[in-house]
Amino acid sequence: MHIANEHILKNFKKNANDAKCANLRKKKCGAILQCVDFKSNNFVLICVFLRHLRSKLFVSILASLAFAACSDDFSNYDNRSNKVVVNGAIEVGEQAQLSLTMTMDIHQKIDSSQYLNIVNTLADVKISDGEREEYMVLRRNNNRFPPHYYESQTIRGEAGKTYFLEIRYRGDTLRAQTTIPAEKPDITDIWSQETDNDTLRTIYFRHCAGNQIQYCRNFYKTTADYDFVAATSASYSTQQFTNACNSIALYQKKMTSFLYNQPNSFAIGDTLVLKISAMSLQAFEFWTVYEQEMLNSGNPFLSNARNIPSNIQGGLGIWCGYNSFVRRIIVE
Repeated sequence: MHIANEHILKNFKKNANDAKCANLRKKKCGAILQCVDFKSNNFVLICVFLRHLRSKLFVSILASLAFAACSDDFSNYDNRSNKVVVNGAIEVGEQAQLSLTMTMDIHQKIDSSQYLNIVNTLADVKISDGEREEYMVLRRNNNRFPPHYYESQTIRGEAGKTYFLEIRYRGDTLRAQTTIPAEKPDITDIWSQETDNDTLRTIYFRHCAGNQIQYCRNFYKTTADYDFVAATSASYSTQQFTNACNSIALYQKKMTSFLYNQPNSFAIGDTLVLKISAMSLQAFEFWTVYEQEMLNSGNPFLSNARNIPSNIQGGLGIWCGYNSFVRRIIVE
């Protein structure tokens, strides 16, 4: 595979158990990232590369595996026509952004030459807030992956407002809608706690639940990150709280669940921007299942057999609205 560098491949092979991966390939699984094959350089290494770039979700790789079951030699694989996969969001005060990718045949070789077959840059994407509508513009930013994405021109997110999405591509029409929560999370305190390593700290924040159930997702951005990164096990609901105010740990995302020794805390002296975002129930269900499947993919004793829920009519993926609490801190 051209795009994964030797350092990543070396670390990945060193930490993964080839025998367990071989056993997984003999089982039917319906799994995300469980069909591990270093020789064919399939989906796992792509995801390692994406995490190495600390990028956002590359949904086409996810959907290719989430919606297709694995078998002994993939001879029973149902080769369905490619579907459009949406990874889109609109946040209070910000323009809407979304990436469009395509599901792929599980037999298909994946390398940098397949980029144009994976990333969809030819769709017509329209957004509406119920009063105005406009076409989203295709943009390119080489600091992102994938670098091509669509962005609204004048429409920006407002708390409590519903946004409608319409995507047309080769005769197919996809539709979705999402409502930005009216209130952002009530975060009352942020602090750090010592770890076994004197140079690292675990970050905690306190979320006080109001009268309404909130569904939230945690992000962070260090000085090394171009954009926000979703934390490990980022999604939670205030319905799970046992007290009026609960303390929640923010863990740095690891490159891959196979690299157990990679720290998930933050270095002392780092400048860290925390973002805790309220979202809809549909978005919460999507991200919760996605995160669970990603964690299970690193455990050979857990079976991943659930499809990822979606609010995209005619396609796959997620279109969600965020109302976020944002705070910059220095890790001490």
